[in-house]
Amino acid sequence: MSTYDDIRVSPEVVLCSFVAPPPPLCLSVRENAFVSSDYYRPDEQRLRWQVDRIDDNGNIAIWVSGQPRVLAASMSDGSLSLREKSEQGTLSYATDEIWNVVVPDLSASARHGLEASIGATILIPFLFGGTQEPDVQAGPVAVRPNFDYDRNLNVLGNGPYGPGDTVAAWDGWGGGDSNEVWFFSTPDALAQIGAPAGASNATSLGSEEPCSGQMLGT
Repeated sequence: MSTYDDIRVSPEVVLCSFVAPPPPLCLSVRENAFVSSDYYRPDEQRLRWQVDRIDDNGNIAIWVSGQPRVLAASMSDGSLSLREKSEQGTLSYATDEIWNVVVPDLSASARHGLEASIGATILIPFLFGGTQEPDVQAGPVAVRPNFDYDRNLNVLGNGPYGPGDTVAAWDGWGGGDSNEVWFFSTPDALAQIGAPAGASNATSLGSEEPCSGQMLGT
């Protein structure tokens, strides 16, 4: 079992969507603890997360980097929020704070198309401690709340996608669409990628529909 001291020293990761070519749209903390998407920027701390690997079945908790707050999904509508956690003692998690990561059942051509759209140089081996199987890649993966495997982390909307689009645990699976699959990377791997001009000022809001797959660790 982990403590918050373990989280503090764990690697920082960035959770990126496949909806846009580099720089990718990533899961981001915004004002008032609102969770949304934003283009990756090396100097933006709000795009960085830390992960607690809870078990060997792909179950994780996703922490805001450097803060005692975890990502939670509403059990009623899948909306995301950040929840304060105690920094004392052994960590425990509520059901809505646990996420399950799976490698979805995609065709080889679909997988290669997604990865080519991002660029293999920023995909890294899946990071979450322990010995990784050599065929487990950084992405595409589906990220779903542990309480409901029919829901999947999703950039809502039909596109085009941009900063400020809402991210939620959508009740549905579109077969591996670019807005419902993700990859984990690191700030070091993404450091060479800059945001397009004006990206930091762009805002947009979305609404939409976005799994079956193989659990990591099984």
